[in-house]
Amino acid sequence: MTGRPAAHDAAAEGRGLRRVSVSRELPGQPADVFDLVADVRHHSRWIPLTWGSFPVEPSGRPLPDGPLPSGARFTMYSHPGIVDRMEVVGLERPAGDALSGTERHRLVLRKAGPLLHGTAGIDVEPVDHATSLVTWWEEVYLAGPLPARLTSPLLGVPLGLMLRLALHRVSRELDAV
Repeated sequence: MTGRPAAHDAAAEGRGLRRVSVSRELPGQPADVFDLVADVRHHSRWIPLTWGSFPVEPSGRPLPDGPLPSGARFTMYSHPGIVDRMEVVGLERPAGDALSGTERHRLVLRKAGPLLHGTAGIDVEPVDHATSLVTWWEEVYLAGPLPARLTSPLLGVPLGLMLRLALHRVSRELDAV
């Protein structure tokens, strides 16, 4: 894991949201790593007791592999009874193929309740010709009567543990290939 900080979000800070982020270097080109990690249909392999319901094509066939398109809505479920509705609100891919520090792939999700609200995302950047840096981050708070500035910090430890475990499992999966 690296100690690189995730991008700063002034809007989230203004609402008192705490950004929880975990970064890890993974083998592979950024586009390939991004297609794997940002495809939310894979997340149940890495996050315990989690499964999802995802959009399909009008024909009923699954959407192509890779990140869901902007505007796609899906739901993740976790035990004990947690429902996490999300929408893809940002999907960025660099225009060129050259390795540079500004060549970031990014997925941004809006959390729409009923338990969690806020945003989450995955950033993938090149480290060198064979390694990518993945940063998985969440800026979320609990729905309900308490202000976000109070509930967001409470989620820091469990979210950090979940993100570390997920990226550890992704790394283990890539190492096995």
